[in-house]
Amino acid sequence: MPQDARWLLVLVAVAYAVGSVPVGYLICRARGLDIRKHGSGNIGATNVWRVVGWKVGLPCFALDMLKGFVPALMASALASRGFSHLPEPTLREPDAALLNLGPLVVGMAAMVGHMFPVWLGFRGGKGVATGFGALLGVWPVMTVAMVGAVVIWAIVARVFRMVGLASVVAAAMTPVLVAFAPALAQSLKLFPPHTVERGHRGGIGDGVLVWPYVVLTAALGAMVIYKHRANLRRSIKGTEPKMGLRPLSVRNLTGSSGSNMSTL
Repeated sequence: MPQDARWLLVLVAVAYAVGSVPVGYLICRARGLDIRKHGSGNIGATNVWRVVGWKVGLPCFALDMLKGFVPALMASALASRGFSHLPEPTLREPDAALLNLGPLVVGMAAMVGHMFPVWLGFRGGKGVATGFGALLGVWPVMTVAMVGAVVIWAIVARVFRMVGLASVVAAAMTPVLVAFAPALAQSLKLFPPHTVERGHRGGIGDGVLVWPYVVLTAALGAMVIYKHRANLRRSIKGTEPKMGLRPLSVRNLTGSSGSNMSTL
């Protein structure tokens, strides 16, 4: 295994450790609140936002996003500039495939850490913010796909006023957006040609790295949808909490019982 590839494996472990830092839990704990006992019981930014308000939820979202963005960006920087050579975006050679897929794998590790943190008994958030940050840090064309995912999320959230449903739809559409992102980025001349080369027959014939990103982002999307299965059940039953509800004060939350679990 090339030394460069070994560095990527180290980054995978670092990414999981960074991703597993329970930001939402720590922020709320500092305010005297155990977020796991309120709302949906989730430590992610959505539940923090819903329970405590946007002034706490927004920084939580930003920090959760950075947990995925920074490790993936570090891996992307290594794969493009820090290594001893610049690997071609192909699958022809095992080391080239590993170095090109490495940043996305590193981002996935951060997302897995957020969803299954060792510090909280592997019960973490739902991975939306961390996954979003991870994909932003991988391969410049991912930015195009993520902008599309955010637009889809915003439209669904605006129409149905349900964050969980919006997250599921955006996650399901992400691999589709990733498949079309290289052609779109190339037609709009957003990035240098070598970073968005489509290749022949959809990028598979000449080994240009396109479809593996679709497969891996589909796996990320499946993880997000799985973590939102309770939200989907509540959406079908019509009991899913909607955006715009007034958050409760920390004083009321810390002085109340677990009855809030059924109302938020």
